[in-house]
Amino acid sequence: MKKESLEKFYIGIISLFILNFSYQMMLSMNQSEDFIGFSYVISVILLFFSIIIYLFVKFRDFFYINNKIINTIGALIFGVLFVSVFIPTGLSTKDLSIQTIKIIIPLLAFVCFFIVFSQNNIEVFYLKIAALCTIMLVYFYYVEYQLTYSLIDNEFASLNISYFPFLMLPTLLCFDNKRLKTFFVAIIAITIFSSFKRGGLIAFFLSITVYYTVEYLFVISNNQKITKLMYVFLIIALIVFIFFIYDSSSGGYFWERLMMLNEDEGSGRIDVYKEIILIIENTSLSDFIFGHGHDAVFRSTTQSLSAHNDFLEIFYDYGILIFGIYINLHIQLVKTAISLVKSKSRFASPFAMSYTQFLFLSLVSSVFIYPYFIFLTTFWAMVIGVTKRETVYL
Repeated sequence: MKKESLEKFYIGIISLFILNFSYQMMLSMNQSEDFIGFSYVISVILLFFSIIIYLFVKFRDFFYINNKIINTIGALIFGVLFVSVFIPTGLSTKDLSIQTIKIIIPLLAFVCFFIVFSQNNIEVFYLKIAALCTIMLVYFYYVEYQLTYSLIDNEFASLNISYFPFLMLPTLLCFDNKRLKTFFVAIIAITIFSSFKRGGLIAFFLSITVYYTVEYLFVISNNQKITKLMYVFLIIALIVFIFFIYDSSSGGYFWERLMMLNEDEGSGRIDVYKEIILIIENTSLSDFIFGHGHDAVFRSTTQSLSAHNDFLEIFYDYGILIFGIYINLHIQLVKTAISLVKSKSRFASPFAMSYTQFLFLSLVSSVFIYPYFIFLTTFWAMVIGVTKRETVYL
């Protein structure tokens, strides 16, 4: 009992540090220039060392871990560290250190949370903390949204900081209370709608559709599950209809952005994709294998943007070896999702939703290189850890 209380205390502290880290990242992502202030650095250091200290204390537990996703995560950690140490980038030591730590924090958090949940029955306690953190993330988002909206034209007020609360949704859908789940779906839907992110809105509808399809067709045993699923789809269609009516009455900004897809080619994504592929085709063998270093796409492309595609970003920045490990992560996550569905696990639907978010946003935006990735890795760790513990004690 004492051990469980200590683990709850740790989860509470680490969640507080994650929330602080997320807030600082939300602020930094909304700056027009690079933003590395004192609070930003402290938030990264606090979270990083709190995870490292826990993993050091639990070091002997590593010898008993036999999980392919953790092995893949571990390989990604060492790969990113290798690139950080050996591939020159022109970044200062401070900036390179912060970049490296930011990228490996979600990966280290996965290992950390897996150990916590595979050894302790604190799932309900953590879900309550996750709910409070999500409410705070939504609050932080709207504070930043209002500031941005008042400072710039609304045509530029499309904020991907809305992805912070959005990627918490699979965790929140692990609650048993249906009203509570509906509440969080609603407030996160409003958050995503208000951000005017085309990719975010599509990701929301795709992931929520996957969630309810898996839930009603594969998990729940009910003679009326097809009828209930049809009701869900009708509600989703109604929400889309209401959103476009609202958008039309507000000037049709979102509809205009959709119609501009052919003209702006996804906010310039196609041009960036073509440029990165061209550079990769003409790169040296060593760069092809080991990559060009952290944030190389931003430093190498004419538009000075991220790749808006994790597959291209990881290939270019870290080379084909780490890219292969990253692809294996996707494979292992799909296998885990299929296993959870086959066993009709209570985690099957949220896990399928989380992978849908991960895959789609990785294709049209970025997840791996951004700090909100931590909300997916901690969720996956919780699911895999709890499933492992419950399987052992069955």
